[in-house]
Amino acid sequence: MPGGHADSFTTSLGLYKHPECIREELIANPGSSEPDWEDPALDFTKYSATGVIGDPTHASEELGRKLWKGSVEAIAAELQKIAAQAFEITPAEASRL
Repeated sequence: MPGGHADSFTTSLGLYKHPECIREELIANPGSSEPDWEDPALDFTKYSATGVIGDPTHASEELGRKLWKGSVEAIAAELQKIAAQAFEITPAEASRL
């Protein structure tokens, strides 16, 4: 599911972390098209009349939980690698810092 703004990815994260900020009654597929992410003069109005880029109808709190957990774990692993290199220790040792 390609997207970019208010799509299933970001809407799911919102439903998980701040459900009070999500107006679920407004979640609908806007029929946006995939933007040209390489265009330096990207104009989202060419791709969406609503500002939504992607399809938020697949969003859920459960998906948001999984995405959050996976993102935090991936970022933590990268930070452990950086710490291991900086302190010349193993990643396992870095995970205990």
